[in-house]
Amino acid sequence: MNQKARIAALAGMAGLTAGAAAQDSLGSINDAYSTSEQRTAYVLDLVGTTTSWGNVFGVGPLVKSPTVPGSAFANNLISANAVSQTFLNNVAYPSALYALWENELAGGTGPGEINTLIAPPGATGTQFAATFADFGPLGTRYNGVTTAVVNFDPADPARLYITRVQAAVNGPDPSTDNSQFGIGGVDASGNTFMRSDAFGTNGGANALTGNNYFRIDALGRNPAQTNHISAILGDRDLSATAHILQNSPISHTTPTGIPSERDSSRVLIGASFAPVAGAPGEYVRGSSFPPVANTDHINGTGVTDTRGGVTYSPARFIPNSLGTAAILARGPADGNEVFSVAMWDLGPGGSVLRNAVMTRSASAVDPVDPYTPVLPIGRLDGYRSQVAARGGNAPVAIGYNPYGNFGVVAAVSYDSPSVFADDPLNTLLVGHFDPADPTGTVSWVVAGWFDGLQGKPIKDGPGGNVIGRLTTLDVVTGGAPRGPSISAPAIDAAGNIWFVGAAEQFKTDAQGNPFIDNDSILIRAVWDPATGGYELERILEPGFTRTGLNSGVEYTLTFLGIADSNSIDSSTLFSNGVNQSAWNNVNPTDYTNQDPRTVGGVVLAVQLTYLSAVNYQCLLYVGNITPADATGCQADLSGSSDPNDPAYGVPDGVVDAADFFYYLDQFVAGNIAVADLTGSSDPNDPAYGIPDGVIDAADFFYFLDIFVAGCP
Repeated sequence: MNQKARIAALAGMAGLTAGAAAQDSLGSINDAYSTSEQRTAYVLDLVGTTTSWGNVFGVGPLVKSPTVPGSAFANNLISANAVSQTFLNNVAYPSALYALWENELAGGTGPGEINTLIAPPGATGTQFAATFADFGPLGTRYNGVTTAVVNFDPADPARLYITRVQAAVNGPDPSTDNSQFGIGGVDASGNTFMRSDAFGTNGGANALTGNNYFRIDALGRNPAQTNHISAILGDRDLSATAHILQNSPISHTTPTGIPSERDSSRVLIGASFAPVAGAPGEYVRGSSFPPVANTDHINGTGVTDTRGGVTYSPARFIPNSLGTAAILARGPADGNEVFSVAMWDLGPGGSVLRNAVMTRSASAVDPVDPYTPVLPIGRLDGYRSQVAARGGNAPVAIGYNPYGNFGVVAAVSYDSPSVFADDPLNTLLVGHFDPADPTGTVSWVVAGWFDGLQGKPIKDGPGGNVIGRLTTLDVVTGGAPRGPSISAPAIDAAGNIWFVGAAEQFKTDAQGNPFIDNDSILIRAVWDPATGGYELERILEPGFTRTGLNSGVEYTLTFLGIADSNSIDSSTLFSNGVNQSAWNNVNPTDYTNQDPRTVGGVVLAVQLTYLSAVNYQCLLYVGNITPADATGCQADLSGSSDPNDPAYGVPDGVVDAADFFYYLDQFVAGNIAVADLTGSSDPNDPAYGIPDGVIDAADFFYFLDIFVAGCP
């Protein structure tokens, strides 16, 4: 059945007709100030792409940025962006009807050739969210925030049901601005965490003052009004907007938050600069004004100060944890440099349950692709210039590798001693630590590098052929911008590392002539259990061309950035750009660590060129499209019951006594990352199979259920 016939058939079955909120056509994008376009709902069907390792992901423009009246451009430039770090299962679709269209691609509003409203496929589905800030063109004052709440049926993951909300604007029209925005983070319910100030604004008495944190409930927004963030309370959508930090004279970095399903008070977490000269920056958290601000996150660690934003991970390393936070830090032996990462386990209200500091090793090596560095591994960076105020969030990542049962921390070093924010010589460092004792020895490895002559290989499979190498950004750009060459890192549910990196790829043209293609590309560094290192897989690159399944219109990915004119670009990938939960909350160890289901999804600010002529700025989504009923084996945890055996804790494809005794060991030891499996032992309870942060009898009986079920 062709696309038009399929849409018509669905419309007929639903008994629906085309509505006024039809989705997207060339040159027709939502107006951020229009009260008829504050909330729209539409369908996006993902197209497939095959990685250099042969893995298949779905790709699609999740949402396009708005436009402002009178702009000469199709739509606005996207700045910092983020995706939720968790999923919600079995929740109601937030919109009653979604526009299914056939004209141009998703993410805006406008008349369509066929634009039929359809109902969701069921009463409930799985949900996540994404957000971004955007800027109007030169000559305008517009700055806004858009949040998209995304739902899907796990049996049909390639179809996304998107509710797009204009979360905030900074003025009554494009000529006036009363605030400026930085992102930030978002949870799966659509709670959007952002920073705001009035730097460079022209709003006069109506402008905000000082540093401010806001939490906006995107789904709670009143679509009949704009949410104009100014000093005038009546300008705001107050029922959906919490002003958590108000008019502080102290500089603050962009915040994120603890997911509302883990703390119903919807806690915002962020960081400040030093409140007084010589003091360290503070950890700021709260769900209402005034927030708590102190140094609990670094007390007793020897850390003298912190840099950049706070990152949030859903990884739970101790009982009753709500997740884990981390920030770049000056450790006890770092002097005036940033060589360390401070981490802490989160309790209710964002409280600190435990903390630790991890200092990077200057002698870390790549155990997979050995190299000889020209320069010593330098300071940890990615936080300078506009990043503190605008985002992204954050330059450091923390997570968990369930295949090796170790914590993972990742950051990028800038290695030139005399070049700072735009240093093109970078090293991607990854630390492996014991979740039960993060103060212990950290094993550092190098997952990305350039040694002055060549960079780490990109391969066509594990242990495969070299199809390209990392390089420096100036090779891609011709000199400007010159760096950095690696974005901030992000971690998935398998403990793999995602980043955007400058690369030279070895290709052959249509006549069989070899050539080198220099570009910034999306890369996944996949953990190799044999060596403890990482191998590089190309996920997506400029030149990716597809015909939209909803539109029949061809588009090409034409730009994927890393740097702006003098530093890391706020729009590039940061740690909040990858959903760290496994897709649909499946157990990642049911699959190999390169399976697309081990990542909850990636968002990227990109430029798409339609019909080789018209450029649009989009938040692109990359995620799993394999249905939920594909084979997996949740009870397969270990190939041995002997803790001294290398197979201990490594799945072997068989459910046997070794798995039972391994689970029993982890249950008794209180290893929450492995033993916390469920919130209920009742298969009919919605909490069945969803970890709740507590190890109790329900987890043991749940394991017995899946152990008896065995492998498919």
